[in-house]
Amino acid sequence: MPNAAKGGFFMNSIINKIKSRFKTAARGRFLYIALIAAGIGLIGFSSYRLIATQLEYSSARSEYQELREIFSAMTVKPSFAQAQAPPGDGNGGAEAPEVPGAPGLLGPGIEDEELRMLLEMVAWEDPMQLMLDKNPDFVGWMTIDNLISYPLVQGQNNNRYLNTTFLGQRNSSGAIFMDYRNNSALSDPVTIIYGHNMRDGSMFRPLHRLRDSAILSDHQYITITTHDWEVFTYRIFAARTINVWDVENDPLEITGAAVFRSVRGAPGDAEQFLILSTCTDSADDDERLRIYAALID
Repeated sequence: MPNAAKGGFFMNSIINKIKSRFKTAARGRFLYIALIAAGIGLIGFSSYRLIATQLEYSSARSEYQELREIFSAMTVKPSFAQAQAPPGDGNGGAEAPEVPGAPGLLGPGIEDEELRMLLEMVAWEDPMQLMLDKNPDFVGWMTIDNLISYPLVQGQNNNRYLNTTFLGQRNSSGAIFMDYRNNSALSDPVTIIYGHNMRDGSMFRPLHRLRDSAILSDHQYITITTHDWEVFTYRIFAARTINVWDVENDPLEITGAAVFRSVRGAPGDAEQFLILSTCTDSADDDERLRIYAALID
């Protein structure tokens, strides 16, 4: 091979090697840039999801806090229509007719006349009626000794309030709701109420604390005040986990006797029971936490 040809072959070989290395480097840079872009995208998506979740939690918390303020603003009606009129006021001391509203109305024991006059000037609105106006599915208000305080609803099925709040907002917090098969008057032998186990500590998340006997001793009582101001008080006697497919998940199948057989600590003279149900933190999607309570008043 002539020297010139050899030189040309040698130069072409060098050029090809340079091109090959350049292509390899370009592919490496492209892969590097793609990995960085994917990482940024993943971080951005995760941040978006985190922010969106926090906003969703915040929205539900704000809604229920506003409802609590409405409910607790004045649960005792400042009316003296039920009070026995004092002598010499024109009524002859006769008892005035009752006015529909909250129980426990202020009576003649109030001695501060200025306070009486001030309260009479306050325009009182029945918080139960306000709740019904906002949502006709409203059953009543449920509280557990400074642990849980929420409006209770009942839909036409058990999916209605899984991801819908009391005010109809689409939200993963949902609402605290009674099984659609139960009587909303709380007259069934067993009534089941559901709520989500929210990571932000809301809804039925605090129920998990009741597995601690020391905490349970300070939060034994569940109170449900119906929209017509009838009050039901239950005492908690057990907290345990079950499988969602157990027969006791169905209030149409369960009886008081079944509760006695399946749950230790059930009072023998109880005739009506309340079961609160929520998810657990277990990887088993079929596991549920059950809080058992018996009607005492």
